Amino acid sequence: MEPPADIHVIINPVSGARKTGRQLPAILASLERYFPGRCLVSLTRAPGDARRLACTAVRSAARLVIVAGGDGTIHESVNGMLEATGGSRPEASLGLIACGSGEGFALSLRIPHALDEQVRVIRDSSPRPVDVGRLLGSGGAPGRYFVNECQIGIGADVVSHTRMIRKAAGGLM
Repeated sequence: MEPPADIHVIINPVSGARKTGRQLPAILASLERYFPGRCLVSLTRAPGDARRLACTAVRSAARLVIVAGGDGTIHESVNGMLEATGGSRPEASLGLIACGSGEGFALSLRIPHALDEQVRVIRDSSPRPVDVGRLLGSGGAPGRYFVNECQIGIGADVVSHTRMIRKAAGGLM
C-alpha cells in the first residue's frame, strides 16, 4: 500500500481566463519533477471547492498545500486551512503557483513568473510568514480571512467594475 500524499495540490482550471486549465499538463509535469509521487491533486469545479479541499488537506495532516490559481483561489484556500484549525496557525505551509488574471498576491511576494521556477521555489525555500486578517461577519454570518488585501467601499466597487473587463482581456500577464 502506498503512503498517503503529504502534499495536497488545489488547481482552479478556470483561473486566469482559463489559462490554468491550458497549463494543466505543464503544472502536473513540474509537480512530478520536483515532488515525485508526493502530490494529491484536486481540481476545483465550483466556488467554495478550494476552501473545502484546503480544509480537508489540513485535517488529513498535509505538510504542504499548493494552490494553482489566482487570488480568489488563494483566498478560499486560506479560509479552508484556517477553518480546519479553528483560526490557529496550521501545521501545513501554503505554496503558490500563480495562474490568475492579475496575480496580485504572487506579485507582492515576488514569486517568479516561470512555472518551473515557481515549483522549484516551493520545494527549495523555507516558509515565510505572511499577515492574515479576519473580517468578522455580522448577524451570525461567518467571518472571512484574507491575505494580501481586503477592499471595502470604493476600492471594492472599482475592483468589481473592472474585474470582468480585465478577465475578458486575459488579465495583465
